[in-house]
Amino acid sequence: MNKNHCLMYLFAFLLLVSCSDRSQTEKLFQYFINKHVERIKPINKSLSEVVWATYTGETSYKDLMLEVHRVDSLFVKGDKTAEYYQRLLNNLYDNSSEFEVLMKIKKSGLLTDSLLKRQFVKVYREYVSIQNNWDKTEKIKLKLFEQFFELKKSENRFWDSIGNVSEDVGRAMWIGKFSGLIDKFRDLIKAMNDDVKRLGYDNYFEATMDYYDISYDSLDQIIRVIDNETREDYLQLLGIAQSEICRELNITSNQITPFQYRDAHTNMMTPGEWKVEYSQEDFIKIIGDYYALGNYDISDIYKNSDIWYKENKVNNSFFFCMDSEKRDFRIYSNSKPKASNLSSLVHEFGHALHYKYVDQKVPYLLKEPQSILAEAVAIYFDSKIYTSKDVQEIMGLASLDQNPYFKDFRNPSELFFIRKLLRNIMFEKSIFENPDQDFNELWWKLNKEYLLYDASLTDRLPEWISNQQIVDFNGMHVFYLYAIAFAAQLEEYYPGQQIGPIKDKIMKYGDTLPWNDLIKRATGEELNLKYLINFYKRSNVNDSPISLNNNAHKDLYLRENGCS
Repeated sequence: MNKNHCLMYLFAFLLLVSCSDRSQTEKLFQYFINKHVERIKPINKSLSEVVWATYTGETSYKDLMLEVHRVDSLFVKGDKTAEYYQRLLNNLYDNSSEFEVLMKIKKSGLLTDSLLKRQFVKVYREYVSIQNNWDKTEKIKLKLFEQFFELKKSENRFWDSIGNVSEDVGRAMWIGKFSGLIDKFRDLIKAMNDDVKRLGYDNYFEATMDYYDISYDSLDQIIRVIDNETREDYLQLLGIAQSEICRELNITSNQITPFQYRDAHTNMMTPGEWKVEYSQEDFIKIIGDYYALGNYDISDIYKNSDIWYKENKVNNSFFFCMDSEKRDFRIYSNSKPKASNLSSLVHEFGHALHYKYVDQKVPYLLKEPQSILAEAVAIYFDSKIYTSKDVQEIMGLASLDQNPYFKDFRNPSELFFIRKLLRNIMFEKSIFENPDQDFNELWWKLNKEYLLYDASLTDRLPEWISNQQIVDFNGMHVFYLYAIAFAAQLEEYYPGQQIGPIKDKIMKYGDTLPWNDLIKRATGEELNLKYLINFYKRSNVNDSPISLNNNAHKDLYLRENGCS
């Protein structure tokens, strides 16, 4: 008897034996998952290889989109080689469609095993997404992204070619290259909105929040809370930035341009005291020695990575899970071995280590950490470069005690980043809610509201259209906001060099538990925004909890646990 027939008869027997509907349903879904994972593993690996080749310059974005379509078609058509499996589903549900099977399992409410429920949510959402793959949207996206990524690849050549012009003029010229994409971007937003309306959503932003278990209705309130709690500190930091800019350039505060504020933020991330260059070997050794404090090893990750600068690469840094079974985790970047790049590379290696140390017993579909959790861990690791003097000494970084930005702030760039996130989130939410409005007018209105500085009419350039995370919208700015609060709480309980414990407290679980369960397990309390302020400020006399509205937090907690 061949292997397929053995499986068929075994599973048929399980269905026929005397057991509850719940037990039958869970056995059926476990069988479904096993077959599904067997099918998607090689597909995911193939897709990862093409994405990697796109960023490393081996292939084009068009080739990437063709591979995505191929992957989608494999999901949709089902596994037609396993005829016994299709017959089994037909007998049980009188329907050969895998998606119909999932819909019926969902409606039954009979899945009670926590790991099966979390896997079901992931699989069901993938099928919903792919069953509703719309050609119009994909055609618009392909044209937009082809142009966008080709521009991004040309960035280094552009700066080398413009000659002796001021930095402000050069940046304006660079942003101008993207302005022709605005109409295509607006068309894409409208098409994405149309796609999800048939699923019952008002817009694509709302659908994305639901997909990632974030309460759309509570988001405005969360933004208000964080805005109110950080505004006074940000005004103080903004005053310092204005003083430094005016002193350095011998100008008045009303002459400061948006680009100069951006430079100030850069100076917070890469202080002048840290303008050091290393050999590639010494640079990686610094990062490796830091992670060795927690008994983490990055050598295998670095071996597979492509992080060093090349002119034709996209200027970005991110982590790839190429093949979780073969433990192939790698980093893409376009970096030179400078102290100014330590933070971003520590962040990406943090992502890779998170995946590496997920318990091997975790089911395949739950190995990838939820987005908020993944970002929280990476931010926790990279923030110590600023918040811990011990870590600075280990890395050989100079003291920042005399730096004006750091006298009252532990991590001033984090506060600036939080305020930018508030602006970006409200921008993204608003353009999906009203895609016919003037995007640039909205951007500068929100810039004034959250970054608290205005720009002259000539300085109000459409800088947002050159932002990859806005153009390729996936909700990342919302994830970052939650993740920073999560990381801040971890820092309170595991400060300084104590980076090892979160391997067992957080990382090993993958996505088997909701992120807000893990923060409670790791720290003994639910997410508390009080620590967010401590994360960037040197001292905070207010010890009273700053938490989300009870209803908002309850709603977020229920949704994160797969409830509605």
